[in-house]
Amino acid sequence: TVLPVPPLSVRPAVAMQGSALNQDDLTHKLADIVKINNQLRRNEQNGAAAHVIAEDVKLLQFHVATMVDNELPGLPR
Repeated sequence: TVLPVPPLSVRPAVAMQGSALNQDDLTHKLADIVKINNQLRRNEQNGAAAHVIAEDVKLLQFHVATMVDNELPGLPR
């Protein structure tokens, strides 16, 4: 499965107080998706318990769903 990633021009850095820049929420969400996807892959390769894999899948689904629509009903806040 491939997840399209918006280009940087769509998710520019946000200016904070002073001259500091911070990444926007979408970039942080994409980082969360990459991290949990890598964790899921490692756990599958290492033969982790089924409940650990299931929790990783659930968390990955949550991050992808909230990237698409953060106001979905039924999602924990």
